[in-house]
Amino acid sequence: MGQQTKILLFISGIIVGAGAVAIAPLFMQQEKPSDTEQVSPSEGVSAKEAILPTLINTSYKDEDTTTRIILDVSYPTISGSTNPETEASANKVIKKFINDIVQDLKSEEEGIDMDGIQGNIESTLSMTWEPMIVTSEFISLRFDYSAYSAGAAHPNNMSRVLNYDLAKGRILGTRDLFATPEEALPFLSVASRKALKKEMLDISKEEWDTQVLSGTEPIAENFKEVALTKEGLVVIFNPYQVAPYARGTQDILIGKNELTEKLAIEAQNALREVR
Repeated sequence: MGQQTKILLFISGIIVGAGAVAIAPLFMQQEKPSDTEQVSPSEGVSAKEAILPTLINTSYKDEDTTTRIILDVSYPTISGSTNPETEASANKVIKKFINDIVQDLKSEEEGIDMDGIQGNIESTLSMTWEPMIVTSEFISLRFDYSAYSAGAAHPNNMSRVLNYDLAKGRILGTRDLFATPEEALPFLSVASRKALKKEMLDISKEEWDTQVLSGTEPIAENFKEVALTKEGLVVIFNPYQVAPYARGTQDILIGKNELTEKLAIEAQNALREVR
């Protein structure tokens, strides 16, 4: 082999070796998983998987001149989901939830003799909504509405909660939010009384005994409106449940630190996703 050939082979070896060194880090970077990909499903939802549903405000107004009922209702419609069937099912559930409230009002108004009411007084229902938590698999919605029956002294202000598991396509009741359902009501009763005692410092013993204790007994009827938020659980007590009408709606927050391992896996995953 000539001297010139040896020199050329030596230079080629240097170039190939340098190229291998330069290319190697690129393959190493591609093979290394990202931080989110290293998180197991039980520890959270990866950024790639966590495609949040879009909630679009939908509203309608209606005035029935015969029954003299005016409706002004707003509610969310889910859009942009990667699963059209899931989206359609959830929207159907939300719409039925709203329609049931409206129909309840109309049923109550049927017993009112509008001809006996002086003036052009009408019955009204106005409703707004608020997303309490929205994740790729779970939504918690709050609906606040004011219903006025013609001739009444004041409107009836109420709040309702809809917790919905998008992944399984089902409504979650309050007990479903807990890992051990039978522990839900006793826990909520104790936690609510503790919180209300701090907030209602001016309440009399008679009001406490007759309203607060009664309205926080560990029965399903008292804890129908419980929403999941990124801070924990919000327990909603509508007027008259734990206090006179003048005190309005009472919202009690039970923080995440008080809920350690008490929540069902669906609720736990939702909280992890919004951290």
